[in-house]
Amino acid sequence: IPLFMACYTNPAALAAVEKDMAEGRGRDIRATPTFFIGDERLVANYLASDGARVIEKQLRENGS
Repeated sequence: IPLFMACYTNPAALAAVEKDMAEGRGRDIRATPTFFIGDERLVANYLASDGARVIEKQLRENGS
């Protein structure tokens, strides 16, 4: 508990969380997990069904 409370009350930790939350709001993230691969957004279960296709497409487009 002391380690948790030290982190929980640390202003730097709070700032990092608030920065991440602001980015999420800016990207209109409404579910977790949400991944961005190139310009494509994969949310939750779509990573399992479409992830390989999106990654392969991104690799082809970038010549890797």
